[in-house]
Amino acid sequence: MISRLRARIPKFHETKDDTTAAFKPGSVLAINLGKNKSSPVESPDDFVTARTYPDFGMTFAIILALSDDPSAVFKIENYELEPSPITARRPRLVLKVAPDLEESQIIDIAGPIRKSNIDGVIVSNTTISHPASLTDRGLSGAPLKPRALQALKTLRGHVPESIPLLGCRGISTGADALDYARAGASLVQVHTGFGYDGVGTCRHIKDELEALLRAENTTWKAVVDESVRKLSLTES
Repeated sequence: MISRLRARIPKFHETKDDTTAAFKPGSVLAINLGKNKSSPVESPDDFVTARTYPDFGMTFAIILALSDDPSAVFKIENYELEPSPITARRPRLVLKVAPDLEESQIIDIAGPIRKSNIDGVIVSNTTISHPASLTDRGLSGAPLKPRALQALKTLRGHVPESIPLLGCRGISTGADALDYARAGASLVQVHTGFGYDGVGTCRHIKDELEALLRAENTTWKAVVDESVRKLSLTES
């Protein structure tokens, strides 16, 4: 059994350009690295973990606690992951922002994002705007979707088409995913829905999404391309 399993596991030290360390061909393994709220803003420990992983075509999401310190995003302006010593490729670096920012704060962080080496932005992280009686951690799920969608629309209007946005929070149906595409997201992430509904969640979301797109005689790419073109900041 071990030998059969080993035969299915991607070779992490493979140097081919199409290696993604994912089990499914055409997929990408992404790793979330959370900023430690107790560490100083200027601490290299916020990011250094990414450098311990060789680049196998993976994406790293750097989660900044922007709801606590919006100015922290300015630290990423000149930050860049070093190329892997194994593959000589640089991991993709994706910033994940909180939905608790005011519209003016989202507009403020768009400037540093445009100037940075960030490859994309995930909107959004969990929210801390909730009654303390619920949890002492971030809250996610369906109640967060309207706030995350609004944050996504605001950021989409202040970054160019060249910076992809990933929609996240409150996605449990194909219609939810389509809402994010129409707000300017190129991709979506599923968290809480997956936790509650199990391993078939992504499959049924994709099936519902496919049916909706077929009914409108369109495709995911067409919806995304049109939304991103219409809603993005025009580069001069």
